[in-house]
Amino acid sequence: MKSLVIVLGLIAAALAAEMKCDKYICDPGLMAGVCNSAELTEDITRFHLKECNQSSGCNLGPDVNDTCVDGFVLPSRYPGEYCSATGECFVGECVNNSCSGLPEGGQCKEDMNCNPRLYCDKGACVPVKKIGDACSNTMKCDTHLTCNNQICTGVGSLDENMPATAVAACKSFFILNGQCKAGPKLLKKEGGAAVGPVTCVATQGCVYTITPELNFTDTCQCGRTPEGDMYCPPGKGDMDLTDVNTILSN
Repeated sequence: MKSLVIVLGLIAAALAAEMKCDKYICDPGLMAGVCNSAELTEDITRFHLKECNQSSGCNLGPDVNDTCVDGFVLPSRYPGEYCSATGECFVGECVNNSCSGLPEGGQCKEDMNCNPRLYCDKGACVPVKKIGDACSNTMKCDTHLTCNNQICTGVGSLDENMPATAVAACKSFFILNGQCKAGPKLLKKEGGAAVGPVTCVATQGCVYTITPELNFTDTCQCGRTPEGDMYCPPGKGDMDLTDVNTILSN
């Protein structure tokens, strides 16, 4: 097992060796109407960015020069969330700065059609399930609950070693072999940052420890900085490490 983790770490480091990060700089001097301009510098793409005004957005695309477009918005809000224009809402309209959805009993096709604390069941919006109720997914559970072992369970309510299928149910936000466990910790180099983003080198990657005998290496992630810096992925216990869980369960 230990050799497998080491080999996977070496493979990740080898792949990361070819990795280079794009560079991003603010450039208010771009020509009128242009919000993004790209150039190739030393085999790395450098992006020059400029804000659009409040009534327009940047139409980012494959072109070298992207322009500000009036009224350009992408849907990003669900029913009940704040909005300033209907175009921001996935469904419904923006009414009194809130995306509207279907009320209880409304005819729906999916959960996102319904207002907060409702979900779509057999074509109709119905109240969400309470703690301890049976569930098939988290969308069916009330606020601050997650569907764990097919039961609506409080987020972050399970102690270490308790059975779990949903990482959100664990206080550690990490599962190992079907139980809540302490999440992996980043091994920081001596003299490294105590808090905040940890920079890394692609060829070395980032080493995390689960137990004193068990660790794994993850690849660096690109930051959107003028220097093209790379950083270690933050808080491994905050995400679903399906690949790591599979390795450890074999």
